[in-house]
Amino acid sequence: MASNLRLVKSPRKKVGVLIGRFQPFHMIHGVHLTNATVDNDLTIVLVGSANQAPTIKNPFSFAQRKAMISNYANSASVVVLPIEDTGGNNTEWIYSVQTSVKAAVEAEFGDVEYDVTLYGSEKDKTSWYVNAFPQWQKKLMTPYPVGKELSATNLRNILFGQSTENVLKDISTEVPTTTLSWLSEWVKSPEYAARREDYAFIEEYKKTVHLHPRTEVTVDGVVIQSGHVLVVRRANQPGRGLIALPGGFVKTHQTLIEALLAEITEETGLLLAEGKKALDITKDMLRQRIRGYQYFDDPLRSLRGRTITHAFLVRLDDTKPLPIVSGQFAPPEDVGGRTDVVETFEAFWMPLSEALSNPSIWFEDHQLILKTLYAMIKE
Repeated sequence: MASNLRLVKSPRKKVGVLIGRFQPFHMIHGVHLTNATVDNDLTIVLVGSANQAPTIKNPFSFAQRKAMISNYANSASVVVLPIEDTGGNNTEWIYSVQTSVKAAVEAEFGDVEYDVTLYGSEKDKTSWYVNAFPQWQKKLMTPYPVGKELSATNLRNILFGQSTENVLKDISTEVPTTTLSWLSEWVKSPEYAARREDYAFIEEYKKTVHLHPRTEVTVDGVVIQSGHVLVVRRANQPGRGLIALPGGFVKTHQTLIEALLAEITEETGLLLAEGKKALDITKDMLRQRIRGYQYFDDPLRSLRGRTITHAFLVRLDDTKPLPIVSGQFAPPEDVGGRTDVVETFEAFWMPLSEALSNPSIWFEDHQLILKTLYAMIKE
């Protein structure tokens, strides 16, 4: 006799994900978390920089931040999990987020199908991750409140930099009552006193660091394709008119690789793709083509003073035509908003035979840099 029983497929679960350092958990975080719990069957809060030693940037441990978040959520449908830093390895970090979400869903519901929505705000460079999960839906909110910057950085500056009598009052409108209650106990602790000492020392150090001999950090790109090296002719002193590798100073907000990719594209106009995302795609392609690295730290290598440069070998596809490049104006943000400052008279592909045999045309030690990194080529 045939059975009338049919297998009923479980409905897809809705999962919300909120990622942050929550140092501390503030009002904007609370809005995201509330939205996520209303919309979903399960909300997963991933707490970054989970197990770092306490500093004024990361003063609260994972357990302390979990307490702030759990006190606010007060819901069994919210799971708070740690995410370790990966030292700038974005691929490894993305993988750890994906595996943590998968494990949390399986622990809650078993082997079910589910849809993920990522909650957050796309406010600045630190929000890059909101675009790192194309398979997830996104529910992004304009930074709140409109017209006012509410950030954990500002809250920490108040916590550690203002008189202890006023700190709780001054942040009371910026954090949930649950966070404020937690902080009211924490500010009585030796741990809080230690962070205030750290903050005072660092602020004072910033004022006096100029008394020490200054060391500059730069990057240089040795970009090679089809027996040619990408070079520029300098438009400014020192070395005006000399041949140089594309490069420049590392800004305070940049990693070495970020500075390298910015300088190569800004000084030569190099594009390896077309369309609205051409610059981003070009930088990604250059990053993938890095084949070698060497630092140059001779104290006398530059007449401008102590300058340590980090040179990177970039090997482009020899089967492709040499990309079009040209001299460029300096980015306005680097020259006080001006748009008429020439940075490089020209950019061009120089045959390696010419570049390696003419030391007199080169700026400072750039030919030595070229020779050193050219020797790293294996193929």
